[in-house]
Amino acid sequence: LPPAFKGLSFIKRYLLNKQFSGWMQKAHKVICLNDWSYASVKNIFPQLAAKLAYVRVPYTPVPSFEWQQLSLAKEKLTSGNDYFLCFAPQDRLVVILKEFSIFKKWQQTAMHLVVVFETEQDLALASLTLKGYKFKEDIRLMSITQLKIEEVAASYTVLFDGVGFIKSSWVQNAIQYHVPLLFDELIALPDTWKKAGEVFSFAEKNALSNHFKLYYKD
Repeated sequence: LPPAFKGLSFIKRYLLNKQFSGWMQKAHKVICLNDWSYASVKNIFPQLAAKLAYVRVPYTPVPSFEWQQLSLAKEKLTSGNDYFLCFAPQDRLVVILKEFSIFKKWQQTAMHLVVVFETEQDLALASLTLKGYKFKEDIRLMSITQLKIEEVAASYTVLFDGVGFIKSSWVQNAIQYHVPLLFDELIALPDTWKKAGEVFSFAEKNALSNHFKLYYKD
């Protein structure tokens, strides 16, 4: 869908939306590969609901990693420390960092936080936000193009904040590696996807920090 393309100018976004809507109108059938994408596309194009088809396809098998490989991935990413992995929009970073600070003060742990952004522009803005942050040595920021599958497999917990169905492959990967998942309740998840992890409000005060603490201790 056009919203998946970040950093476009107003004119380019308008033209892309117009072109995509034209494709949808001309299509005989629009096939969605999971029920999250089906629900999302149906919500955006309700007038074309009759054209939509949901086809369940098997998960793509993920690579199998030995513990040495996962240990090496952690060594490169966080100097060997365990980490929470978080997919989030750039404008949510300050709130997430505040909650992580509360957790760090409670636990006095070397646990790191790795935050993944959509674009290099978001990454650059986030890096400016990090200046002066007390625990910045325990934070790693990256764009999604830099993220490796072994870094998902090696993560302690994965958080999904403000993401759409285009992240469904990362959710499926984390499930197959048995990594606990946390979802913000504002994400338009179908009921079946809510069973993949724990769903709660990331905006509620101390909710994230409490979950950081609980999952760290578990």
